[in-house]
Amino acid sequence: MLELAAAFALAVQLPSSTEQVGQAADGRLYTEVTIEGRGPWRFILDTGASHTAVADVLAAQFGYVPTGDLSDVQTLTEEIRSERLTLARVEALGLTTEAIEAVVVETPTDLDLQLYGLLGADMFDRRTVALDFAAARFDGRASAPRFTDARLDEARRVPVGEAYVDGVREPVAMMIDTGSPRTIINSALERRVRERGVRVNFDVMGATRLARRERNAPGAMLEAFRVGGVCGADMVVAHADVDVFRALGWRNRPAMIVGVDALQSAVLTLDYDSGRVEISPAQGSRCES
Repeated sequence: MLELAAAFALAVQLPSSTEQVGQAADGRLYTEVTIEGRGPWRFILDTGASHTAVADVLAAQFGYVPTGDLSDVQTLTEEIRSERLTLARVEALGLTTEAIEAVVVETPTDLDLQLYGLLGADMFDRRTVALDFAAARFDGRASAPRFTDARLDEARRVPVGEAYVDGVREPVAMMIDTGSPRTIINSALERRVRERGVRVNFDVMGATRLARRERNAPGAMLEAFRVGGVCGADMVVAHADVDVFRALGWRNRPAMIVGVDALQSAVLTLDYDSGRVEISPAQGSRCES
């Protein structure tokens, strides 16, 4: 999820150590969250979200009543309008953040929720954090990035940069979205890589991906690619011109949303103060070729 406003949060407590987190079958990382001393509830760690989001059924427990006061929210597939709710205190991963203005997401009343929301950039404001996908660990007091492989977009607070794909001369625009299980490429990139001849599913749940709603799309093959210091090969990706490409101004430029399928051996370090982002392998040397 992208959001067209800056993140709102005040960080008041530093973490004491790294934290083991959960890892879903699709590779996404999640953790248990308490809100105003109550909970816990399970939330996804989502670098593609500028704002923390909560399901409306959970928001109701903290006084949320729909008022019709809506603001724009950019999701993977569309721009929607949603209400907000200020949460006085959110605790997760050894962190405490005050006054988070969370996006409230409508959920079906009969949905048996396994996920109650996501943690966006506002949870990590002014901190340096690292996500180790291979070890399923989170470090809330990470060292500053040694390399600048991407940067946090100033307005949206999501990591954007350039990737390199075999057979494509120019750098490929990318956004790192740990809320997306699968990497997605646009038509401008698909025309330059080999079609796979199969169809694949990717998650299209609007703002929070609280429930799996999959969209069927043509598959394409990235024979070799580099994202920061991590190299990969022969990865099947989804080809879909989702709305986020338009929102980022990449409709006519080769571009990709890098999902967790491309990050399974990576450590992602995000400095929410300087805006620098490092993408390095969990073990071994960085791939620079």
